[in-house]
Amino acid sequence: MKKIFLYQNLHAQINYAAWGLLHENTAIYAASLAQASNWIKQYFVQDSQTTQFILQQLTELQKINVKPASTTLSNTLQLFDHAKGVS
Repeated sequence: MKKIFLYQNLHAQINYAAWGLLHENTAIYAASLAQASNWIKQYFVQDSQTTQFILQQLTELQKINVKPASTTLSNTLQLFDHAKGVS
């Protein structure tokens, strides 16, 4: 029965990370992935290739910048207007 709760909690942490990603919330994204990693390190067999693969993937996900620099399209829009002859 405890196994089910662990899986549900891991699923919830991944969902929180997805929410953080969609809302560009770096703190929630990072904390959720870190908590999932901690639980996997604590409750799963560390010698397992599957465990190591999942931990590696979570580490790679933690490197993603969920709040990239904003891009502005004002210059592009001005070029389009200029090309159409609109001032």
